[in-house]
Amino acid sequence: MTVVMTGATGFLGVRLVGLMLEGGESVTALVRGGRAPAGERVAGALRALGAPAPLVAAARQRVRGVEVDLGRADLGLPGREFTALAQAADSIWHVAGHVGLAASQRSANSTNLTGTRHLLQFAAAAPAGTPVHHVSTAFVAGKRHTGAIAETDLDGSHGFVNFYEQSKYEAERHVHDWAARHRARVVIHRPSLLVTDRPPAAGAPGHTLLDMAAAYGRTLRNAAQPPAVVRLPGRPDCRQNMLPVDTAARMMLDAGTAADPEPGRPLTRHITHPEETPLQTLYDALGDHLGVRFVLTAPPVGEPSAAERRVLEAVAAFTPYGVHRRSYLRSAPAHSVPPVDRAYLLRGLGGPAQPRHP
Repeated sequence: MTVVMTGATGFLGVRLVGLMLEGGESVTALVRGGRAPAGERVAGALRALGAPAPLVAAARQRVRGVEVDLGRADLGLPGREFTALAQAADSIWHVAGHVGLAASQRSANSTNLTGTRHLLQFAAAAPAGTPVHHVSTAFVAGKRHTGAIAETDLDGSHGFVNFYEQSKYEAERHVHDWAARHRARVVIHRPSLLVTDRPPAAGAPGHTLLDMAAAYGRTLRNAAQPPAVVRLPGRPDCRQNMLPVDTAARMMLDAGTAADPEPGRPLTRHITHPEETPLQTLYDALGDHLGVRFVLTAPPVGEPSAAERRVLEAVAAFTPYGVHRRSYLRSAPAHSVPPVDRAYLLRGLGGPAQPRHP
């Protein structure tokens, strides 16, 4: 079996590839040009994540990279190569995406919408009935802050926090339209915020929480007088769904195996934790890691200090998420999922700062 995948070297993609290799599959990774061979990159990432030596060796042997440009028709490939590559696919996984919360509309659309359109053009050239897996996000729910989100919900009337969310929503709409036209078998996976308790390691892909910690950390280090307490605007009862990335990868593969989508009608699966995590728990872990105390404070917060103002400016893309209290309904197979608590998140950030503020 040959899986054709975008995003194979990313935070989620590497885990998916590892599981596929364990299952005996080969992976053709569609990658950007000018980088190390995909097999070596995946092998290096798996090694950094503690994978056993046989799995690392399998990545070198059974992961083949093909340099493409998702921004161009035919993925920038010559016609014969494009067709031959598509015809060799037993399944197609579109995992790549621009996840920058501060991305411009043009940048977000270029990867998440235009890239999806061109990948589906590739899927249309594959043998009839080839299953297509599109990795979206639970955040297509946009500014819908409360209630239980169903897997069938795809409603843009609430608006979106940023262009990332909007581009992923519009990509999902396009997937539905494309599947109907081609009577294609499609599964849409909507993961929530993916996290890990594995400490950062050289060669391992980064993730959103490390980006958050870096953004907060830069600002605090540059402050003339680093504060002991930083107030952040948000509801103290805010919660976010956070799911261990290794569990997410297994849920996706299990859902993909169990799903039998009707041609032309995509099945959508929420890849989410059964319980939401209080957002304050995340900020407690970030505070432990950086040596400060972050406190979610319902507006009006009052006049911010100079240090707080700089922090708010630096992390403006994150603060709108301090109001969500929604949950997600899901039909994916049940899994044993570890709790995402303060200790779990702190391990994934690399542990506490030294010295720590009280």
